[in-house]
Amino acid sequence: MGLQKVLGLVFLFFFLHIAILPAQRFRVSGVVTDAVTKEVLAGVPVTVKELQKTGTSTNDSGTYSLSLYKGDYTLTIKFIGYKEVEIPLKVNKNISQDIALELTSVGLKEVVVSSGRTDANVAAPQVGVERVTMQEANKLPVIFGERDIIKVLQLMPGVKAASEGSAGLFVRGGTSDQNLVTLDNVPVYNASHLMGFFSTFNPNAVKDVTLYKGAMPAQYGERLSSVLDVQMRDGDIDKYHLEGGIGLIASNLSIDGPIQKGKSSFIISGRRTYADAIARLSGNSDVQNATLYFYDVNAKMNFILGSKDRLTFSGYSGRDKMAIKEAVNTDWGNLMGTLKWTHQMNSQWASSTAVQYNKYNYNINLDMGLGLHSSSKIDDYSLKEEFLYQRNPSNLWRFGYSTTYHTLTPGNYRYEEGTVLTLGVSNSPIAEFVSWSDADTSPTKSLAATIRPSKEHLSIVPQYSFMIANVSRSSPLRVMICPFLSNPNDRQIR
Repeated sequence: MGLQKVLGLVFLFFFLHIAILPAQRFRVSGVVTDAVTKEVLAGVPVTVKELQKTGTSTNDSGTYSLSLYKGDYTLTIKFIGYKEVEIPLKVNKNISQDIALELTSVGLKEVVVSSGRTDANVAAPQVGVERVTMQEANKLPVIFGERDIIKVLQLMPGVKAASEGSAGLFVRGGTSDQNLVTLDNVPVYNASHLMGFFSTFNPNAVKDVTLYKGAMPAQYGERLSSVLDVQMRDGDIDKYHLEGGIGLIASNLSIDGPIQKGKSSFIISGRRTYADAIARLSGNSDVQNATLYFYDVNAKMNFILGSKDRLTFSGYSGRDKMAIKEAVNTDWGNLMGTLKWTHQMNSQWASSTAVQYNKYNYNINLDMGLGLHSSSKIDDYSLKEEFLYQRNPSNLWRFGYSTTYHTLTPGNYRYEEGTVLTLGVSNSPIAEFVSWSDADTSPTKSLAATIRPSKEHLSIVPQYSFMIANVSRSSPLRVMICPFLSNPNDRQIR
C-alpha cells in the first residue's frame, strides 16, 4: 500500500511538471547603443511584433527587459533619427540580446528663404516702384468686409488717401486725376465705386499691382504723379476653383479653371452690393425710394498656342447707379476689353500685339418737373505693338508704338419736349500716335524717350537716369534728366 502511494505521487508530480512547463516565461534583455559612438540610448521603444500589447523602453542606462513565453518572436526597435531594426528570436531560454542602432537621415523638401535688398527701391534706375501681390494684401484688415488694393497702396510711402475712407490716391503732392490707372494695360477713366469709397478692382480677379511713383516707364507716356498698373489673374490651367464671399455691403463669386487642360484657362469674377435690396425691407418710405449700388464683372481667357505663342482676352464691365424716385436718376461706369498676342521670336527677341477698346459714360436724369436728361461718354479704339530685345541679363531694350482713336462726347442735354442742347464739342474725334523706347543698359543706368504727336499737340519726353554708386558707402547719388519739349502754342496740361 505504501509503495502504491509513492508511485502515485511520482506520476502526479510528473504530469504536473508537463502541464506547467509550457507556461514557463523566459527573460529577454540587453542594451541598446549607438552603432557609431557606442553610447547607450535611453527611451528607445522595444516591442514584440507578434504581441501588440507587449513592449518596453530602455532606461537611463540603455537597458531593456522583456518576459516572454517559449516561442518564436520578432523584436521591433523604432527610434527617431535611427534606422528601424527587426530581430527574430527563438525563445526557449533566457536570452541576452544587445542592439546597435545606425543613424539615418530624414529627407525633407528644400526651404528657400529669399528677400530683396533693403535699398532695392533706390539702388536701381527705376526708382519709386511699389509692387503688391494679393497674398500680401490679404494680410491687412478690411473695411466693411471688402478687400481693396487701393487701400493697401495708401499705406505706402509717398501715397496719401484723397480723403478719409476714399479709394483715391494722392501721390507725392499730386491729385487723383494726375494718376494713370490701367487694367491689363487698358486705361481706366473712373477707378472707384460708390462715390469713391471702393475701387473698381475686384480683389478676387487681381494678380498683382505695380505703382510707379517716380520716373514712369516710357510706354506710359508723361504723367504728372504716378502710374498704377493692375494685372488680372489668368486662371488655373489644370484645376477648377470656385470661391465666393458674403460681406456687409457686397457679395462676390469667382470661378476659374481650364478650358482645355494644360493649354487654356479662364476666370470669371463678379460682385454686387445689395444696400438697395436691404433698404427695400425698411419701413421708411424715403429709404425705400433711394437706390445706391454698384456691380462689376471681370473675365479673362488665356490660350497657349504653342511653345512661342500665347493669346489672351480680358474684359471688364462695371456700373454704379444712384437714384431717388421721382427726383434724380444717375448711372456711370466703365467697359473695356483687350485681345493680346504674345510671340517669342527667339531667345533674345519677343513681341506683343494688342487690340483694345475702352468706354466710359455717365447719364443723369433730373425729374422734379424739369425732365432734363444729360449724357457724356468717351470711346477709345487702340492698337499697340511692343518689342523686347535682351542681349544679356544686363542689357534690356523695349520699344514700340501705339495708336488710339478717341471719340469724345463732353455733354448732351435734352428736355422731354425734344429740345436738344449740346455742350462743348459733340462727337469730337482725336487721333493719337505714340512711339517710345526704353533701355536698361546696366543695373544702374536707364534711358527712355517718348514721342507723342497729335493733330494739335506734340510732346517729346526724353529721360536719362544713372546712379553713381561709390559717392558714399551709405547713400549713392542719383541723377535724373527729364526735359519736356512741346509746341509753344499749346496750352494743354497733360
